[in-house]
Amino acid sequence: MKDELKETRQKIVNGIKKFFTEKDQSSGEEIDLKEKRDEIVTFIKKKKDWVVYIFLAIILWFGTHIRTQNLGNLKDATTGKYIPMALDPHIFLKYANIILEKGSLMAHDFSRFVPKGAATINYAFMSYFIFYLYKFIHFFNPNVTLEYVDVIYPPITFAIGLFFFFLLIGRLFDKKVALVATLFLAIVPSYLHRTMAGFSDHEAVGMMLMFMAMYFYVIGWQSKKLWSTLGWGLLGGIFTGLMGLSWGGWKFLILIISLFILVEFFFDKIKKKDVYQYILWVAGFVFITTVWLPQFTLKTLLGSLTTGIAFLVLFMLLVDLVLFKYDMFKIKSKLRTKVPLSVVSMVVSFAIGIAGLFVLLGPTTLYLQIEEVSDNLLHPLGNDRWQLTVAEQHQPYFTDWIGYFGPKFFSVPIYLVLFMAGSVILFYLMVSKMKNRFTYSLVYLGFILAFTLSRYSRTSTFNGTNSISKLVYLGSLAIFAGLAAYLFFHSFYKDRENYSKILGMDKKFIFVLVWFLIMVIAARGAARLIFIFTPITAVLASFAVVWLSEFFWKIKQPWYKWLGIVVLFMLLLSPFAYPVKGMVPFFSEQSLKQGKYSGPGYNQQWQIAGKWVRENVDKDAVFGHWWDYGYWVENGFQRAAVLDGANKIKYWNHLMG
Repeated sequence: MKDELKETRQKIVNGIKKFFTEKDQSSGEEIDLKEKRDEIVTFIKKKKDWVVYIFLAIILWFGTHIRTQNLGNLKDATTGKYIPMALDPHIFLKYANIILEKGSLMAHDFSRFVPKGAATINYAFMSYFIFYLYKFIHFFNPNVTLEYVDVIYPPITFAIGLFFFFLLIGRLFDKKVALVATLFLAIVPSYLHRTMAGFSDHEAVGMMLMFMAMYFYVIGWQSKKLWSTLGWGLLGGIFTGLMGLSWGGWKFLILIISLFILVEFFFDKIKKKDVYQYILWVAGFVFITTVWLPQFTLKTLLGSLTTGIAFLVLFMLLVDLVLFKYDMFKIKSKLRTKVPLSVVSMVVSFAIGIAGLFVLLGPTTLYLQIEEVSDNLLHPLGNDRWQLTVAEQHQPYFTDWIGYFGPKFFSVPIYLVLFMAGSVILFYLMVSKMKNRFTYSLVYLGFILAFTLSRYSRTSTFNGTNSISKLVYLGSLAIFAGLAAYLFFHSFYKDRENYSKILGMDKKFIFVLVWFLIMVIAARGAARLIFIFTPITAVLASFAVVWLSEFFWKIKQPWYKWLGIVVLFMLLLSPFAYPVKGMVPFFSEQSLKQGKYSGPGYNQQWQIAGKWVRENVDKDAVFGHWWDYGYWVENGFQRAAVLDGANKIKYWNHLMG
């Protein structure tokens, strides 16, 4: 028996040796292949950036391929021209055609909301964007049509946005996390529909501009030279403003950057350089949205809760700059050991700011903004009767999240678990140098579970609408914020060593967690906002995957190391899980099917009806109908309408109904 075991071991050793060596056929001498393999590994390590960008190119190609499979479905059977897939894009195509025919867009369109008409300023940026993209592509290919460019613009901006998303996450973490996050975002179904060919609305370009603005802002704070910081800050502000012109989702970008700076400021981590960068960021988006293409007024920006927060934070920074950074009143030395200087600045700023609101915007403004805070936390997209008739405005439950972020592995939604775990790991690393870091991490875990599960399902105790659901939702947020404030003040007065650790918290972790929490509130509030929630889920899921893989790899015991890696691999594979029938990963298969078979809502019946109207109904005819169909009538039928998707006068919807 011992001889057999010895013989078996020798065979294994010989097999391994044979794998690493081979004989030269001419001389019969052994050639050491290990040396050659080491050379290949060394070459790959030296050229690892090449490998990363090759994989990135493949991901960009595959993501774009998924989103352009449906081009054959997007043609009007009566004209042969390409048509948008969704409702709202028809208005942008109509206006882009007007710009092409007449050279500019009229200020007022009297074919909408007859007889009052509607201003076109809110549609100008997107219409001109499509027009100039057409002019650019048409320069290289004269055969391309405006309608074709209109339907392919979402995949184009998706690809550009995904590239900047990769650069952004690479700046915040590293290329490994960035590459996995980019892969997730390219194939996750919840990010597909609004970036597909034909969905020529404002979301695709809006997300591209959001990633660009965030990337420029992050470069700015990471730059060591002041002029570089100022330049990147201004550029980030300009692209934030462009996002504001294209899509209302810019309010989330405003909140992310503003609240990130507010948290940094509260923890006394703001430097002069950060203040100057923030000033130029605000100046950039204010100039773009109120001067360059005046879609808003300064009063509108000040009066809105989301953009108003940006100005409030700016005012706090300026007060702090005067009181303590420049120490103009010589009080810094008297207060610095008695109270956190950031708190003094915040109290002074709030007092002056509230007084300013009363003077400039009237005494009811404060009450309205407090009410708006409550509404935005509970109902980000509103809750009136009209809004509740729109499916995408409905508030999803946590069980809906499981559906959006499947698939499941033994009934566990692994992708959802990965991004939730990623946020906990990130928080732990942020506080890892502090005392009681495990306790703090458990508190965060309890908070994020209570915050998200407070709207679990329609039939559960936590249905999101009853008192206990609201108490758990808002209470968990208040308790977590209160405990963070307590930790800060306790450390300031009782534990200066821990206080210095708070000042040393990594900015990138704070930025990502603020991004995550704001998007959790958004995704809890409306089904359509799952789309804008998806990028940060991709970031956190990829961070969890990379961190866990590195954690297991560092384990010295081979058995535990490989067990952990195998389990992680199986869990990671589950979002891409191979079905029994087919060889395409699950996320990819689901996205490929959705991409291939998606067609226009303005289907063949509507197309035939549109042809009949264009040929048989007077051109000055006005159509009355439920608001949903307005853009199809105005673009497809080429006739005026009383109502359309802008819902400019909601009471008219009631009258039409």
